[in-house]
Amino acid sequence: MPDDFHTKFPSTRVIIDGMECPIKKPKHPLAQQATFSSYKNHNTLKVVVGSSPEGLISVVSPAYGGSVSDRQVIECMGLGNVCDAGDSVMADKGFNIQDLLAPHDVQVNIPTFLKERNRFTL
Repeated sequence: MPDDFHTKFPSTRVIIDGMECPIKKPKHPLAQQATFSSYKNHNTLKVVVGSSPEGLISVVSPAYGGSVSDRQVIECMGLGNVCDAGDSVMADKGFNIQDLLAPHDVQVNIPTFLKERNRFTL
């Protein structure tokens, strides 16, 4: 793990993000509905992937239809059970999961985002 990362986020167990893979539109209407992603405006399969701070893939959720939210995937995969008390999970702003991990004494680190500017200053 990079020294700077370890200094700023020493308790990070896993860094998570969701990904969606496009699929062919199913013929069955219920399957179409279950796999349609309003975010991608296409039929997709969704997984949540977690890597260790060192960069190794450490957890991969089962695949779900694209209509499922990232939060629902986290609920189903039981991410809190993978972590130890006092650990933290790093995620982007789309993962509103603090309440799911709090009972396991796991914190969620969400990086700050730009509000009115569209670029970071150097």
